Amino acid sequence: MKKTIIIFTLFLCSCSLEPKYQKPDVTTSNYWKATQEYALESETYSEWWKSFNSPQLNQLIERGVKENLDLAVAIARVSQYQALLKQSKSANWMQADLSGGATSSKTKISGNPSSKNDTYNGDLSLSYQIDIWGKQSATDKAALANLQASKYNQQSVRLTVISEIATNYFQLLNYKERISIAKRNLFNQQEVLAIIEAQFKEGAASELDYRRQKASVEQTKASVAEIKDEYNQTINQLSVLLAYNPQDLRLKLEGTTSDINVPYIRPIQPNELILHRPDISKAEQDLIAANADIAIARAAFFPSLDIGADAIVSGSPTTTTLRAMSSLFAPIFSGGELTAKVKYSEEKKRELIKTYKSTILVAFKEAENALSAVNTAQLKYKFLANAYIDSNKSYDISKQQYIAGKIDFQTLLDTQREKFSSDENMQNAKLSKLTAAVDLFTALGGDYTKVEE
Repeated sequence: MKKTIIIFTLFLCSCSLEPKYQKPDVTTSNYWKATQEYALESETYSEWWKSFNSPQLNQLIERGVKENLDLAVAIARVSQYQALLKQSKSANWMQADLSGGATSSKTKISGNPSSKNDTYNGDLSLSYQIDIWGKQSATDKAALANLQASKYNQQSVRLTVISEIATNYFQLLNYKERISIAKRNLFNQQEVLAIIEAQFKEGAASELDYRRQKASVEQTKASVAEIKDEYNQTINQLSVLLAYNPQDLRLKLEGTTSDINVPYIRPIQPNELILHRPDISKAEQDLIAANADIAIARAAFFPSLDIGADAIVSGSPTTTTLRAMSSLFAPIFSGGELTAKVKYSEEKKRELIKTYKSTILVAFKEAENALSAVNTAQLKYKFLANAYIDSNKSYDISKQQYIAGKIDFQTLLDTQREKFSSDENMQNAKLSKLTAAVDLFTALGGDYTKVEE
């Protein structure tokens, strides 16, 4: 009989209610639509931010990786899931409980000496739950997948923090240069205003010309104030990324956007992107955990078997009692609760399959957009550089011709506005090349690292 029970128990231990996990099928391409270049089969983009050759940016990112609070939260969550995995695996071991007690009594009968009676007892209990239906195995698998997902989430947060620090830093350089450009244009406008004002007083220029030029000066002053405000808001955002109070960050910017190297980035192949993005890896680990949760929910329908032993020791008189036992627990009625839990876990898995596929589609979209933005930024910069040269020459010529009386004020005003606009566009084109490179590194997964189990 005992042999039959052992064989039956071993048979049950081989049972599993967990669905076989299969990674969802996803259609991929062998090329990127936004570029005709040959895509790399594998690339790590290790410490990609250093390819901009900016020591100050490197220092800011080093600070951000160490101190950023969002990243610290993600790291803390990894520690939480590590503890939960350890807790789950502890159920695979036999549980032992020890209890004990002591009593002392004294009896006195009239005419006789008192007698003292001391009693001691101890109870050692051992118990172990046999994983008949694979519930504990599935629980361990879900806990491990949740831990892996938290590690990939940490990588995603880290990538976001680094890319936002780089983007904000480049924007600050851009604002600093735009303020300088606006101030130079303001100086030129005030110089023209002085000429027109002198002509107006002598009757050689109309009040209309004088008022229009004065309005242009005031508009440029307003632009300077607006850019300064944008600069302040960006440095406040950077201070949060670096875990500084906005009042405490003192940053002296080094160089200009022209001093920053724009790296040449060759993309990995689309099918490699799936293996290179931490958000996609996290989505898959969420799916693996959900698959295991189905087994946990299904196992609740079936009986659980506990085996254990007690050793009771008492000392008055000294006796030891050994007892072996087993218990079988099976649910009978739960009002549909167990069925609902299975249904929930199955629907959760279906949801996460869609989430996984959606995450991949979004990753492809972001990579295509980033590649397109890099190409566009290069072309835009080339064309705007030509426009910048022509508009500045046009302004110098029109200013000389106006003073010589060869053109009217409207022509001067038009070329003045074209110059100011061209200066702004040129500076923003420099920024676009840098931010497009940051976005492409981010879209390709940055310095992704596969999490070890």
